[in-house]
Amino acid sequence: MGYHSQVVFAVAPELMPHFMAVLAKSQPARELCFAHADETINDYIDEGSRLMKWDSVKWYDSYQSVRALIDFMDWADDQEFPTTGCDGLAEPVNERGSELYRFVEIGEDADDVTIRGHAYYDIDVRREVCY
Repeated sequence: MGYHSQVVFAVAPELMPHFMAVLAKSQPARELCFAHADETINDYIDEGSRLMKWDSVKWYDSYQSVRALIDFMDWADDQEFPTTGCDGLAEPVNERGSELYRFVEIGEDADDVTIRGHAYYDIDVRREVCY
């Protein structure tokens, strides 16, 4: 049985080559993202971006697949990447890697929420009572 989470992970185009390199090196992470995601949206906000969603996944950092994605986010947080303005015409600027992805995990417990990355990707948590 185990503890399950709902997870959404979106990656901007500037990070995609690095993300794909991580997946190329880790078969478990590749399977998690390509075979086991419940929903995948290519070109989610920008052309070349990708969103993956898992509705009920055991998101344990001891799992190789999950560890690879956590390590990727940790690495990205410490990097800077050249990006263009929203209109594509502005001079390139360097953005922190944490500005170029969004990760949200909701665990089974009401207070178990993890959010990483920038809110540029309009992904957030909304809890409500349903009846």
